Amino acid sequence: MAREQLKFDCEITGLRADENNERQYLRKYGTLHYSTAEAIWKCKPVLHWSGDDIWTYIISRELPYLRWYDLESRFVGYNEARYSNWAGLIGRTYGRITRLKYNYPREYAELARAFPEITIYT
Repeated sequence: MAREQLKFDCEITGLRADENNERQYLRKYGTLHYSTAEAIWKCKPVLHWSGDDIWTYIISRELPYLRWYDLESRFVGYNEARYSNWAGLIGRTYGRITRLKYNYPREYAELARAFPEITIYT
């Protein structure tokens, strides 16, 4: 829809610079910039928002969101809850496989049947 209305291609992502140190470089590009390397406009409308800003916006407008955030918030709070890379090596480090076992026992059991080695992390 935006492509037709604005008459240009644009990658829009919900990255926030303060989520981790590796994203701080994004601040130099700003919320809208043209990537010459990829030949596309890039827009990051919430780049400078805090976690509190995000959740305030979601709640104030009664927007739908993944139930997973409610489950994960028990462990780290809403501002630190992340949905990406839950099963990668970093997921192992932060106990996300244990969280999967706690929050989604049926799915965990299915995953453990397919990959029994994950049980050493729970």
